[in-house]
Amino acid sequence: MSKTILKSLFAQKSWANGELFEVLTTASPSAHAAPVQMALRTLNHIFVVDRIFRAHLLGEKHGYAATNTTDTPELGALNFAVAETDLWFENYVAGISDASLAESLAFQ
Repeated sequence: MSKTILKSLFAQKSWANGELFEVLTTASPSAHAAPVQMALRTLNHIFVVDRIFRAHLLGEKHGYAATNTTDTPELGALNFAVAETDLWFENYVAGISDASLAESLAFQ
């Protein structure tokens, strides 16, 4: 996959996450408690998997025992953490060399 395509995909992911969190901020927690909670659990799962993958890219231990956390973060905290991680991936892809991009990465 080309660097240009990866940059575009990660930019789209960042945009989509921003849109999702914006919609969640407008949802009434009392009127839509179950769907909002499910959305937060799903977004938190995606965040945790992103962080695990980031650790693998850096050759670091990720510290997670599962692909989701026991406690669900608050909307604002999760939004911030996801945006920060999305930006990290965008910067990582922007700075990776073609040679590094072509390397295989083994992890468990």
